[in-house]
Amino acid sequence: MLVVRPREDRDLLKLICIISAGHNGSVRKMQNESENVELTEAEDDVRQLEQHIADQQIRIKVLQAAGHIDDEMKAREGLFLLSDALEIARRRLQAEREICGTR
Repeated sequence: MLVVRPREDRDLLKLICIISAGHNGSVRKMQNESENVELTEAEDDVRQLEQHIADQQIRIKVLQAAGHIDDEMKAREGLFLLSDALEIARRRLQAEREICGTR
């Protein structure tokens, strides 16, 4: 399942880091660690969605071979939704990579 952390949560996490850290060196380190976690989560989301899509494609072929037309069509609709989610996850991953690359 794709989990996207809202921007407000990220901002709150950064504020907590600033308050609890004390000086700039610690704050930067904590922010970088937070960004690395978000990057890792984004990479995991992409991998998981790619796996779900592969599984769904197999399911479609099995349903097609079995002649379950209605179930096959539903599975294809699900595949379109998964493809959309994967596109969003890839955009998020690219954004996270750009954020980590600029610091």
